[in-house]
Amino acid sequence: MSTPRFHRIPISGPVALIIFAIIAVVASSLFIARSTKSSTAPNTPGPQNKRKRIQPDLPGTINGADDPASIPDAVAYELFMRSISDYPSAAAFKDSGAD
Repeated sequence: MSTPRFHRIPISGPVALIIFAIIAVVASSLFIARSTKSSTAPNTPGPQNKRKRIQPDLPGTINGADDPASIPDAVAYELFMRSISDYPSAAAFKDSGAD
């Protein structure tokens, strides 16, 4: 005759509910403690990414703020159309007659 390996203790409904409530309270308190710890940390600056050096404009670059008349009309039209649409294709630009 063999003896049973496990002796199960019968858990009734209210006891199971109390055990579940205890586990839920402990888990939620750990979650709340972890989230408030990170939000109450002092506002110390972290390491910043190094910024890229700004490269000077190439010789011959047109500055539209200084001399807007030196920008060709076709370029201005294309940039305007691209800014208000979803970048039209080259064929759509040619069809507009602004070659």
